[in-house]
Amino acid sequence: MRGARVLPMSDSAAPHPRRSFGERYLEKHGLTAADYERHLLARALYPHARLLRPLVHLLRPDHFAADLDLLRDVALIRRSRDLAHELNAFSHHPGNVGGLRRFFRVRISTSRLGRIVRETLHPSAGGDSATAAEGDHLAAR
Repeated sequence: MRGARVLPMSDSAAPHPRRSFGERYLEKHGLTAADYERHLLARALYPHARLLRPLVHLLRPDHFAADLDLLRDVALIRRSRDLAHELNAFSHHPGNVGGLRRFFRVRISTSRLGRIVRETLHPSAGGDSATAAEGDHLAAR
């Protein structure tokens, strides 16, 4: 996993540019690049982890570092099938250890993130309006 990155912009001169997940996510939710991590983290966390996030962040500021690395990496993917590689890297991330993350799941839900990625990259598949509305409400907190 890599450090902080700027979301790339598509090359409009390309014959059929395929925009990244990050670009599509920002457009879909009307966000700036600065809002991407906060918004997506709030949507992708397990529900109980959302409630614990402020307290955990206060006690262990780096607790969500592995999750943020995953979100930065996922921002660059252009196909749903590329998500599997990023999720595999996430499962081996050195910061993705400990009982709070593994047993109590105070971390990103990879299945929830996968659903968000699929709905964003393939909006015609349907079923994303309720999920998007829920996520916008949660991220506003």
